[in-house]
Amino acid sequence: MNHPNPSAARGVAASAESAPARKAAPPNRVTPTQPDLHETTVSIAKRLPSGWTAETVDLTRGQGELTDQVWDLGSLHGALSIYALNEAEILSGPNGLRLLAVRQPGNREQLLVGALRPATIPRDILDTHGDRAVPWAIAVNPEPARAAAEIRQRFLPRYHQALWQVRVRALTAAANGIEEALAAWDAVSESLCDEQGWPLDDAAYSAGKITRDARAWEHVETFLALGPDVLADVRSLLVDDDRVAGPFSEDLRRMAGIDTTLARTAAIREEWEQVTALMEGIMPGLTVADAAEIAAARNEDGWAYAHELTRNGRALASAAAKLSERVKTQGSPRSQRTQAALLRSAKAPAAPAPGTTPSSASPSRAARRSR
Repeated sequence: MNHPNPSAARGVAASAESAPARKAAPPNRVTPTQPDLHETTVSIAKRLPSGWTAETVDLTRGQGELTDQVWDLGSLHGALSIYALNEAEILSGPNGLRLLAVRQPGNREQLLVGALRPATIPRDILDTHGDRAVPWAIAVNPEPARAAAEIRQRFLPRYHQALWQVRVRALTAAANGIEEALAAWDAVSESLCDEQGWPLDDAAYSAGKITRDARAWEHVETFLALGPDVLADVRSLLVDDDRVAGPFSEDLRRMAGIDTTLARTAAIREEWEQVTALMEGIMPGLTVADAAEIAAARNEDGWAYAHELTRNGRALASAAAKLSERVKTQGSPRSQRTQAALLRSAKAPAAPAPGTTPSSASPSRAARRSR
């Protein structure tokens, strides 16, 4: 699976050499005196809960990469694909949530606000055209209070529902990927051994295990990125009756130990990151061979836990999928936390005016043959 690594807001740009020519944005129907887009989005961010910020996107070298990052199949993606825009802003919120705001081409009285691709979701999971999970962008009034209210009430709930669906899909695909790596190894491992189970060719046998472990680790990374949050959300959505009987009881039984699996796998990754940093400190510029050896050792350490994720990780994805309807009717735990933050911020005392004083453990790496 390919894991995207989106650029920071400033400097998001693509070389215009391969990008199709875009039309100039149509003239605005009205041209009232308004704050610039950055001032507007900063004011909007201040009215959203949980520490939102606004940052200007550099479009001086084109907007191809920005267009590629948009998670939308409607008006926002169309505006970026067709028109050469002069300005754009990224609104960054909690849990890696990023929104894009642009002026609607031809209508300065409205902003288009939509989502950017979540960095933690594998790219191929999001690239299903016509997917109902896409959180379609909305048009909002640029007056900050009204815009913030529309984003909170109309866009964020659908964003959290869409995110829930793609996280379930990503975890299911990751469990499938680990199983496929094991199946591919099982299909050839027996032919590499004699009747007593000893490898006929140590080099070929070792190379096969390295390939198996590397394929599995790609999908382990998805579990490390998404698993802890999904696990916390699933647990917060379940009620006592779900834990006793019904469609969730089997999933919960199979999920046993997933906290330990995720924690130990994360520790393995951190351990080998530290090894890499230490080696870089001693001899800057790791060779390709050195990097491959470190990755192979990490993947070997992680294989036992990768295998566990085909059981407890799949059960987590199954439980989350069954909760999708509950998320639609009740809202996701994240959207509920957003609403709680809104209530807290509404009750909080106003900030003082400028110039005033406020009131007062890894598995053994012994050689084992996996069949």
